[in-house]
Amino acid sequence: FAADLFGRDGRVAALVTTAAYIYTPYLLTNIYVRGAIAELGAQMLLPWILWSFRRIWLHPTPQRYVPIAIFALGALAWTHTISLLIVPPL
Repeated sequence: FAADLFGRDGRVAALVTTAAYIYTPYLLTNIYVRGAIAELGAQMLLPWILWSFRRIWLHPTPQRYVPIAIFALGALAWTHTISLLIVPPL
């Protein structure tokens, strides 16, 4: 759903964005080969984090999106701490 938010230019863009994110080889490798569920959780939170910070940056009233960003970063810290070192500087 969060990857869909980046593709708001139209239904086709949303479908392509979501499909490209879901079917990335590294995501599927984490699930089926490595069994890295924590890293999978971090990858699922990444679109939410990027979307919320984009909304904070571009929206005229960013206060609405601050709790989403805080919750997403907190969930990232809880699921996969190594990703917490990489994602916030993005």
